[in-house]
Order: sequence, then C-alpha cells, then structure tokens
Amino acid sequence: MNARKGILVLLIGAVALTGVASQTINMDAARAQEEFQWGVRSFHATRFNDAIVSFNRALAFTPDDLLIREWLGRAYFRSGFEDAALNEWGFLAEQSAAGAYLLSQLEVLRFRRGILPFQDQTLRLSRSHVMRGSAGDPPLFRRPTGIAPEPRGDVFLVSLGSQEVLRVSPNGRVVARLRGGLQRLDQPFDVIWYNGELYVSEFGGNRIAVLEPNGTRRRTFGERGVTPGTLMGPQYMAIDPAESLLYVTDWGGRRVTVYSTEGEFVLAFGRRDGFFPGLERPTGIAVADGRVWVADRDRQGVALVVFDTAGNFLERISLPVDPLDLPDLGVAGNVVEGLSWYDPGRLLITAGNRVLLYDLSRQQVIAEIDDAERRRVGNAVVDANGRVLVSDIDRDELGFFEPEGTLYSGLEVRIERVIAQRFPEVGVLVAVHDRYGAPLVGLRRENFVISERSIPQTEFQLESAGHFVRELDISVIVQSRQDPQLRQDVVTAVEDLVTLIPERERLQLFAAGGEPE
Repeated sequence: MNARKGILVLLIGAVALTGVASQTINMDAARAQEEFQWGVRSFHATRFNDAIVSFNRALAFTPDDLLIREWLGRAYFRSGFEDAALNEWGFLAEQSAAGAYLLSQLEVLRFRRGILPFQDQTLRLSRSHVMRGSAGDPPLFRRPTGIAPEPRGDVFLVSLGSQEVLRVSPNGRVVARLRGGLQRLDQPFDVIWYNGELYVSEFGGNRIAVLEPNGTRRRTFGERGVTPGTLMGPQYMAIDPAESLLYVTDWGGRRVTVYSTEGEFVLAFGRRDGFFPGLERPTGIAVADGRVWVADRDRQGVALVVFDTAGNFLERISLPVDPLDLPDLGVAGNVVEGLSWYDPGRLLITAGNRVLLYDLSRQQVIAEIDDAERRRVGNAVVDANGRVLVSDIDRDELGFFEPEGTLYSGLEVRIERVIAQRFPEVGVLVAVHDRYGAPLVGLRRENFVISERSIPQTEFQLESAGHFVRELDISVIVQSRQDPQLRQDVVTAVEDLVTLIPERERLQLFAAGGEPE
C-alpha cells in the first residue's frame, strides 16, 4: 500500500558509491571497506538483515568508523529494530557527527516512540501558506466557499465569484479550472469528492452537478421548487458512504434533502412537525454513525440540530457562538457556515471569522484556530496530508494550517531503494512521511532537490508516484501454521488489508503448501 500513498521514484543522473582509497596497505581498512560496500548493496536491494551482518563485520575491523555506524543504524531501523537504531544514531549525535538529515530522523523517531498522535487532544495549528485569490490579473479566484480534499493530495476549491471549481495542488498552485462543461456552473457553492466524482451544489441553478475530475458534467439532479425532491438554494453537502447517500442543506426550503449518489430522491426532513419547530437557517451539515448534524440559527440562537438518518429529530445542541460573531459583510444572518470532520467525534465548525474544534461527546469547544487575519470563513477541512485548509469568503483567501511541530521539522524522507541496473542512469525509490508516520501524498517534482557531492542536479525527472497509480493489484501469500492464535492473526491481517483496498481493485490470496480457506 505504500507504493500507492507515499512512495516516489526519481530518475537521476549517475551516482557512484566511492570508497576511501587507501594510500597504505591496511588490511583491516580494506576488509572493512569491502564489507561496507556489500552492506550498502544489500541495503539498497532491501536485504536489510544481510546489511546488518555486513556492517557489523565492517565495524569489527574499524570500530571508529562513524559512517558505518550511520548505515548500521539505517539497516536496524528498516528491519524494525528501533532501539538499536536509536543507539547508533544517538552515539553519532553525541560525537557531533550527525548531520541535519540524521538529526531530523532522530527527532521523528523519538517523537513517535514518546508521544502517540491520539494522546494530543488539543488543536495547535500555525498558518504555513496562504493563497490570495486577488493575486494576478485576472484574479485566481473570488469568494471561495466549499473545499473538498482529494485522496491523492490535491483539493478542490469552489470559487463562487468566478463560478468555477479549482483544483489546487498541495503546494498551493491552481492546476485546473472546472466550469461544468457546456452548461457551465450556476453559482457553485459546495463541493464533495466521492468515488472518483465531484458533487457540486449549484445555488443559482437549484441543482446538484456531478462532474468528472476534468470538469466534464456527467449528470445533474434536482430542480427549482418546494415539493419533495426539488431545491431552493442548495448550499452545503455531506456524503454517507455506508449508504451511498448525499445530504444537502436546502436554504430556501429550510430543510435537508437526501438523494442517492446516482441522483434519485430519497427523503426530505427538517420542516416543522409536532415535536420539532423546524429548521430556520440550515447551513453546514455532517453525517456519521447513523446521525445527521445540521448547523442552524433559530429563535434561541445558534445550534447543532441532530437527526437520525430517517429524518427524525433527536436533539438540539446550543453552540457557544453569538450572532455578534457574524462579520458586517455576512449574508442572510448566518453565523455558522461549514461543518466537517477533523477526526471521528470532533467537528471543525466555521463561525464568522472563527474556526472551532468541537467535541461531540463533551458537547463543548475544545480548541480554536487562532488567526486574526480572517474575515468570514466559508469552510474548513482536513486534507490528505493532515493540514487544515480554511477558505475566507470576504478576503478571497485559502489558508493552509500545519499541526504544531511539523511546520519547520518532522518530515521523514527515506530512501527505500537505489536502482542502478541501467547505470549511469540511477533510480531512487523515496518515501516521505510526517512525524506521525503517515505518508505525504500529492508531491511533485518541485518538492525535491537532488544533489551529488553537495552540487544540485537539475537533470532529473519524476518517473512515477503513488498518486499517479490508477490501478493496483495486490497478492497475499499465507503460510499455514498449526498454532490457532497465529491462524487468527493471519485472518485478522487479511481482513484489515481488504478494508484498506479502494473499490474496483483486486486482491489475490495464495496459501503456501495448502488450499486457501
């Protein structure tokens, strides 16, 4: 799975391993150099156990060779012996012999072993980058609203003012403009990426457009009206992937309308009944675990109104925001705009110029993204690389916020393999992870600097990358064991693997020495 999500292959110019030429006859140094070279070759061939043996033999001849110790640490790390790797690299750091890359590796490894991601219950983010829509002539975008992360690292940003959806790279560059084909988009408001398609709510067109990734319109559903199945100003959307249902907040109809992802009307709810006074200004929406949360402002104030997926009202949760939080340029008296999941159980809520992290189990705000430069936030989402992206409708900006501790350090750039069969052309298999161990996706050529002997090399190309992969075949070989616990572990591992495989991709299961069960 790493090949799909976080591994890049770079084709670069000739790179040769150079040894230390001995000017005098020193048999120990010569034998150490020979073992070291065998260790490096084994390492790049992913035979890490053989590399460990060779590096230890080399150290037996020259115990003070710090370069060998660094490579021994690499081999230990790749074999899963993190304590041994820490010992070797820690020794180099104490001797002031660790470079910037190795020190970064040490920091990441110590962080992972000492602080687990789920132990951090606060949201501390710093703005790392901002895209200004007003930059350039014509402007990049105007009045940004909805944002949809794409699994390979890009994001889709709705530009309400220019009536288009932009595809933005992780580096903050516009790589495509989607306008909905010949029919064009009519005041697009929100966007969702689901199963290889883009769902766009058209506030002016009173419909939902389904687009291909290149912007071609595949189908449209919904029409203007107040009867079931019609729309009057659709705004925010949410997908229930378990049931393949699309939930849409219908501003003019003061309700939530539900369609299948193919466009068939399922139900509408949120109007007044005997137990519920009815939605008044529905905006953001989120769905999970058989519940639907809708942001609303009614006579009592700002709240999350909770329904089950059949449309039955369950409860009203007051939010600690006030209509005074609404900026002067706000529209239609809204306070809360978007809702999106930060992680299971916690919502990102955009309210005026604030972005709140709300814990549903505690029913309280537990953190806030502190950035005084915003005016009116449209939406906030988490992208595939764990950053929070925030659209500012009135400032025409898209902000990128990084978790604390990763803005200037914490990346792990790991050379998985050097492929030199076509020397002098050399391929390098590279994996890039954050400090939590999650792979970074969406990286492009501009994200890499290749150097040889500290001299930058410009003649290299990105041969392939995980986010370019369109199909993936996976084979699993299972060896039979008599131990019932081992058999159950194998079953669990295969089940976990199956749940991670995207739809339409193939997994083959083989049993060594027996029939598959």
